[in-house]
Amino acid sequence: MTDQRKIFIGGLPHEADQETIREDFGRYGEIEDVYLPRDRETGKPKGFGFVTYRDHRDASEAATAMGGRDYRGRSITCNIARPREENKSAPEGRGGYDRPEGDRGRGRNYEYEDRGRTNYDRGDYDDRRGRPRYDEPAERYGASHERGGGGGGGG
Repeated sequence: MTDQRKIFIGGLPHEADQETIREDFGRYGEIEDVYLPRDRETGKPKGFGFVTYRDHRDASEAATAMGGRDYRGRSITCNIARPREENKSAPEGRGGYDRPEGDRGRGRNYEYEDRGRTNYDRGDYDDRRGRPRYDEPAERYGASHERGGGGGGGG
């Protein structure tokens, strides 16, 4: 079930802060909460937010009245907010909090331990050209490979 008291506001000007939103959207009813997410790295507003009203009728009235309007120089989207699982327009695996447990936003199909490694780290690349590894016994490679040798005979 959705909380019909919360509205989504998209396209907010970056100057809009919680106080401004409370003031402007508060004319439609009593506001319980204003949430304006910010970018983790830059701290700048993301340009959207959520307002939770005490009464669902106030939220509906605000969404209808403010949707598509010019708000401080920007045309905003305003509608009743839906939980992520109901929002099918969002691309899968992108943002939000509806990821399967254990997924930490890896974005590719490889294990965390492999992340950022190159073929050099995995042992797929070997520039020894058939020479044995120094930490392994020479017998593993047969008689033709002697320890420290360059393939020049011996026996």
